[in-house]
Amino acid sequence: MFNNDFMADVHFVVGTPGGTQRLPGHKYVLAVGSSVFRAMFYGELVEDKYEIRIPDVEPAAFLAMLKYIYCDEIDLAVLVTLYAAKK
Repeated sequence: MFNNDFMADVHFVVGTPGGTQRLPGHKYVLAVGSSVFRAMFYGELVEDKYEIRIPDVEPAAFLAMLKYIYCDEIDLAVLVTLYAAKK
């Protein structure tokens, strides 16, 4: 289901204007993997939108986060980049 439009019930438009990417999501899977998504889709912060814009996150970083939620896998290059950025 990761990065797959089949049965997707939400889409994220990620990135700055001119460099956006539209990524599919499945509310139930996202809610199980993240308390923030659970609140966003089923709790007190309910979003009744099918398209959510996130302009301040790079598409590759958001896709890596989705991969972790869906597959329980993380790309070590992302961690190395984060370490370098903090240093």
